[in-house]
Amino acid sequence: MNNQDNSKSEQNIVGAGLAIGVGLGLVFGSAIGNVGAGLAIGIAAGIGFATRQQRKKKSE
Repeated sequence: MNNQDNSKSEQNIVGAGLAIGVGLGLVFGSAIGNVGAGLAIGIAAGIGFATRQQRKKKSE
């Protein structure tokens, strides 16, 4: 993979992490009755997931 492919792949992983985070945040937020807090927690979890996937992919 060249550098441009790596960059695109990293953007896709981060984008997927954010999408997962927003989805989880909406579900969690409505469950606790505070969508704003749920989104904050969900997005943080999504970014954490994306970062972990990115590191895992780099180590391969």
